[in-house]
Amino acid sequence: MRASSVCKPLKGRPSDGMFAGKGVAMVWYVGFLALAAPAAAAAEPVYLTCEVAGERDRERYEITLREDQASAAVIGNDGRSRNFPAVFSRDRVQIDQPIGGDKITIAIDRTDLTARQTTTFSDYVRTGTCKLTPAPAKRAF
Repeated sequence: MRASSVCKPLKGRPSDGMFAGKGVAMVWYVGFLALAAPAAAAAEPVYLTCEVAGERDRERYEITLREDQASAAVIGNDGRSRNFPAVFSRDRVQIDQPIGGDKITIAIDRTDLTARQTTTFSDYVRTGTCKLTPAPAKRAF
């Protein structure tokens, strides 16, 4: 079979030639790029400093969010780093910190960076705000 007979359009149907379906392929490719770009951006960690306060006390957290891993690294007032699962939605991130059979939940609004901390073992609520912070300096290990 000659190449000219494969690439030659059929009579009466100019779209059936060598470039038939290329428009569909281009639309698919552009759609793929549109979906891949946000995914690549979400793969970068987000660094936050959050302060929440209740009637009796204040807490300060340094939080590293990794949406691609559904996790959060949290450094509390004691300076210890702990990793927790996190649930990411369009407008909120929820971090659940298990404590025995109970849990502390930090919910962060993704639009205005307000934060709310609740527990399953009391009605005590702390509210506050978070701010984006720059990535930490590169470390040797």
